[in-house]
Parts: sequence; C-alpha cells; structure tokens
Amino acid sequence: MLNRIASLLHIQPPTVDGLLSGSGITVPVDGTAGWETGATFSKTDGGLNNSLFTNEGTSLSSAFKALKSDVITTKVFTQTLPFVATLSVGEDSLPILPDGTNLGLANIIGAPIVGTATNGTSLAQVNERCGFSFVIPADYRVGEDVTCRIKAFVSVARATLSPLGVIAKLVKDGALDTTDLILTTPSDMKDIITETDVDFTIDSDAVGDELASGSIVHIEINFETNDTSGVADGFAQINSIEMLVPSYQ
Repeated sequence: MLNRIASLLHIQPPTVDGLLSGSGITVPVDGTAGWETGATFSKTDGGLNNSLFTNEGTSLSSAFKALKSDVITTKVFTQTLPFVATLSVGEDSLPILPDGTNLGLANIIGAPIVGTATNGTSLAQVNERCGFSFVIPADYRVGEDVTCRIKAFVSVARATLSPLGVIAKLVKDGALDTTDLILTTPSDMKDIITETDVDFTIDSDAVGDELASGSIVHIEINFETNDTSGVADGFAQINSIEMLVPSYQ
C-alpha cells in the first residue's frame, strides 16, 4: 500500500517510521519524539522567518529550527584614509594641513584626518570637508540601505553646535547626480571628545537612484567646529571611515 501511494504521489516510499512533515500553529517542542531528522513543519500562522521549520535533532529528541529566507551578512569596507580626497569627484588628495575649506591628512602612515583648530578668542568657527567614491560590491543585497560609519570626535569640547554631516550622491556618466541619498541628519559633535561611531544611512531605493552592484556613490563629509564664546583650542578628528554593506552570504 505504501509503495502504491508513493508511486501515485511521485515520491520515494518512506524508509523510516517517524514523521517526515507536519503543519499547525504550534511547532513541536524540543525533545519531542517521533519526528525524523530533517522533518519539516509548516507553522500555519507564522510570518517572515517563522513559517517553515526543520528538525535538526533526532527521532528520539527533536530540535526544530526556523528556516530563514532573508539571512543577510553585513560586510564592512574600511576606507583607506590616504585615498580620501578633496570634495569633488576626481579631485586631488587632501592637503597635509587643513586649510579652512578642506580637512587635512598628514603624510604619515596611520595619520588621522584633522580639521583646523578653533578658539572663540581667534578663529571661532570653521567648516571643512573631504570626499571619496565607493563602488557598491557585486554581492550587495538589492533593496537594503548602506551605512557610512565615521569614527570621529573633537579634541576639546566646543562651545557651540559642531555638526558632522554626510552627503551621498550617485555618480552617473562621470558627474554627480542631484539627489542626496542620506537619510540621517547631521550629528552634533561639540561634546564628543572620545572616538565615537557616527552612522549615516544611505537610501537604497530612491526613485531613479536605486543602488545596485557596481553603483558608484560619492561621499561628502562635512565637519564643522564652532567655539564661539569658548577659549580653548580644539579641532575635528576622523580616525576611520567604514562602509557597511548588506550582502548575500
């Protein structure tokens, strides 16, 4: 009889005595007997990553685990600071010393990006910048937002709002697109005196500017320090820049 049923269903006849599949609203608890290793269970009221389960235990002691359909690995790409340049696409490397417009990068391995010192008794405020281009890798998970992470701080607390901000635009036919893809507002760094991760989210699905593998994203970083009414020298510093990209495993 079993062979006849299997033939009609175009499946192999079962060679074990335990259950191979089942369904319902309650997944068998760990330790349940009677389910073969590899058996599946469909949770009929489940949702994303909580609908289909497989037994990774034994027929004497089950251990059902959810099969996840959207497992994503976030890959971290550290931007080599000497490749960070002045603002525009294809511009020159950063100057060794900040100049009031561009942040500076000393010609020493491991040197951080730094800004001009501000002081309320002299130069009270400065807004300096840098930029780089990043190519979205081939295993990027389409539809997932990308993150630009900047490890930054100010050397001495500033007296006034000192924002760190990012602008991200696609490069199309060698020119910058007009749409800023950043979803995160600038972060006030005036009291951040130790290295801190500051994350900026890059929109993946802006209409007409969707991210895809091979897309070139130009990142502009603006770091302002403002010490109006202050009396101590202090400057902006960036120790590292990372791009966090959701990717297929």
